[in-house]
Amino acid sequence: GVCYFDPNKIKFEHYFQNPTQSNFLNCNIIKCISSDGNQLIIGTDGGGLNLVDRDLENLKYFTKKTGVNSISSNTIMCLLPDGPEIWLGTWDAGLNLFDSRQGTFKHYTKIYSQYEVFDVEHVTALCKDRKGKIWVATFGFGLNYYSPADDKLIHFSGRDAGNSVFDTENIHCMIESSSGDLLMGTMDGLYRIKNPENNPTVIRYRYEPDDSLSLSNNLVVSLFEDINK
Repeated sequence: GVCYFDPNKIKFEHYFQNPTQSNFLNCNIIKCISSDGNQLIIGTDGGGLNLVDRDLENLKYFTKKTGVNSISSNTIMCLLPDGPEIWLGTWDAGLNLFDSRQGTFKHYTKIYSQYEVFDVEHVTALCKDRKGKIWVATFGFGLNYYSPADDKLIHFSGRDAGNSVFDTENIHCMIESSSGDLLMGTMDGLYRIKNPENNPTVIRYRYEPDDSLSLSNNLVVSLFEDINK
């Protein structure tokens, strides 16, 4: 479930699935959580999307349904509030765009490259950069971005990075740094893309046994930037 820390009372309050009450979470396995300022947005593994108001009282559930417009999967790996809309990355059914005003979902299950079209399932991380571009990280097809003009996902390939090497296909996490670089944690170290919009350059940081200042492990599963460093 979800633990809420009240700094005034210096204690935790717990919210979890309770089959006997309707105003509780519908799943205890939480994969991601965020807020749009008005409500908590909770992605679960098995219960789809849970929306909770600021008073932590009223909940709305959005789960996969057959034959009607709905979320495409009940397993949400990542989410990104974007005004009245919410981007949702699922583990087994691509990317969803939820319109909170209409209560509708749009599905993106294809990735377009220069020469091929791929079916995408595993969306693991989402990031909106300072210019408003939506970046979509996956397991299987690396880094991609949303093109509003085409209303489709476009693959960011090694060719986009000029002479740099960008060859990772499995991305765990992604953030934009304060300097505007994209940082990605992968199964093969940390990738940093400088100037991702214009003449990008890729720098890779990996574990080096003879270098005590290198990464301690090539498996990077989460990222957080310390603004004081």
